[in-house]
Amino acid sequence: MKYPAGAVIAVVVILGSVGAAAQNGSITSTRLTEQLHLLSTDQDSYTTNTIAFVGTDGMLLVDTQSADDAEELKKAVDAFDKGAPKYIINFDEFPDATFPDITVVDSLTLYFNGERIEMHALPGSHDDNEIIVHFTESKVVHLSSLVNGFNFPSVDSDGDALRFAELVARAIGLLPEDVVIVSGHNHVGTWKDLHAYHEMLVGTTETVRKGLAEGKDLATLQEEQALDQWKSYAGSYVSVDEWTEYLVEALQQERDDRKTVFEPLYHAWKDEGAEAAVEFFEARSRPERKSGSGRRP
Repeated sequence: MKYPAGAVIAVVVILGSVGAAAQNGSITSTRLTEQLHLLSTDQDSYTTNTIAFVGTDGMLLVDTQSADDAEELKKAVDAFDKGAPKYIINFDEFPDATFPDITVVDSLTLYFNGERIEMHALPGSHDDNEIIVHFTESKVVHLSSLVNGFNFPSVDSDGDALRFAELVARAIGLLPEDVVIVSGHNHVGTWKDLHAYHEMLVGTTETVRKGLAEGKDLATLQEEQALDQWKSYAGSYVSVDEWTEYLVEALQQERDDRKTVFEPLYHAWKDEGAEAAVEFFEARSRPERKSGSGRRP
């Protein structure tokens, strides 16, 4: 979706009930508050969620989705009759339709339409570009793909299934108990839903970790339905078996990463002594310098 000038923000790294929904092509528009609208695009097995923030200062969009949805999303946005958005907040490093003027690697506060909007970078779970966008006065937050409609989450090649529990816990600590939660996909939820989601993440991870420690492999865990008590979270496009596979792969990678550090450290100590081992460890611990910048489904 192309618009003229405006600021684009990306990451490199309800008071009362929800209003009635209106259909605009393949996009359903639902009023969350007087100024906040949820634009949900039908993707067959799930929806993708955009927030439109409309007020006297103009329009701000959170997540402009993919190029395939651009035409329908533009129609929905144009229906507000506010002209081009003043701000677009995207979660992808290289979104299809926009390129960032501002990047967020920690946090950023924006004042717009009489609202304090807080953005916090929480990368590393679904992918390395996730942020949360919190409309503090309206008590509405977009959690991007950190929460997949309160279903089992999906993981991109630059994500890590083991980071979800940690980052969801951080999000819980940043949000008030009466917040309305918009996820990257599917339905909205509450702070209570987010707590239950966090408990699922912790429980499923520890169950798979325990199973692997007992010598079970992926096929055995799936056959035994090790995560069956959380099957209600299967939906969207991630099944119980797929979430089990995500966790097994992540836990095996965690084990391999430990092996790649400690085995050579041991050999450095054994072959050359303690000083060589310390030198090796310090060299491995230094962060690498990365040039350029460094993408979600």
